[in-house]
Amino acid sequence: MSLLMDAPPSLGVLEALEALPIEVMSGPELGVALRALRVVQGRVDVIDARLVAAFGRVNGAQGDGATDTTSWLADKTKTSGRAAKRRVKRAKLIAAVPALGDALAAGEISAAHVDAVAAIVPAPLLAKAGSLVAAAKTSTPEELAHKAHQLVIENDGDGGAKRALRLKAGQQVRFFDLESGMRALFGEWDPESAAPIERAVDLVANELWRIEHPTRNPTRLDETSLKFRRADAVREIARRINARADAETAAAPAAAAADNTGSVDTEPADATDPSDAAAGDTPTPKPSITSKRVTAKTPRPAVVAVSVLINYRILLGDLSAKGSARSSTAPRFRRTRCAGRRVMRGSSRW
Repeated sequence: MSLLMDAPPSLGVLEALEALPIEVMSGPELGVALRALRVVQGRVDVIDARLVAAFGRVNGAQGDGATDTTSWLADKTKTSGRAAKRRVKRAKLIAAVPALGDALAAGEISAAHVDAVAAIVPAPLLAKAGSLVAAAKTSTPEELAHKAHQLVIENDGDGGAKRALRLKAGQQVRFFDLESGMRALFGEWDPESAAPIERAVDLVANELWRIEHPTRNPTRLDETSLKFRRADAVREIARRINARADAETAAAPAAAAADNTGSVDTEPADATDPSDAAAGDTPTPKPSITSKRVTAKTPRPAVVAVSVLINYRILLGDLSAKGSARSSTAPRFRRTRCAGRRVMRGSSRW
């Protein structure tokens, strides 16, 4: 054991890899070296998983004053808490499904494949993750994650209801600063909640793109990346909401003042005009200052709900397509059904 701890970091195959004349190697030779390195990395990852699993079994973290293996790894191996948690989950999965470890050590899959499954499949279902080994060898980590989700849904006994609640309970939005000076927004939602958010962002992104490129084909994209245009769309959505809030705040004092217009001051009914009495006419009440006010309030405008049916091509900027509109106050207006149309609902003051 002391030999291992005292040995230099490069041993055996690592020494051979370090000695490679990388600067003068050809493309095919570099490719062979990279594939060999992947196998080495896989074998190291499997050894790491076995060590982490054994460390947890003997409660090594508690014996060294840490609360759990994850916190011990983060502290003692100088890594992030997220990376430490990923190593612990990987170790548990490989212990439950040794075939995944064998595939990783052989270079048939990567640690990313194992991590994709470990992040999705809960502990009670880890033993059933063996059905994913064959798929892992022919799938990307992202494709394997989708298959892992299907495995959970098929085996949780409730059609995914508990999983959906668990995902929804984990939703979050955080703002934080990056070292580059940028301000970052990070969010997590369950798929059902994320869908309308994505749609809204993409609709505004396409709208902004059409404004910048009014003569371009709406089905083509320019050189601006999609992630950049989506960032612009999020900012535009925030600007519109803030502008509406500011307008409502500014209009509030004017609305309050309008409520007090039309007020009339009157005095009691027995107050008369002396000049009328001298002329022999019937005395008439005379307006005067009094503490009692009679206020005639200005009616508030009614809120009218409007449903707009618009051809999808119009929504994308094709003004040659035809559409129709229907007001909720005109129920006899004939509503035509056709494919490719989206419904936009809102309210307007008239």
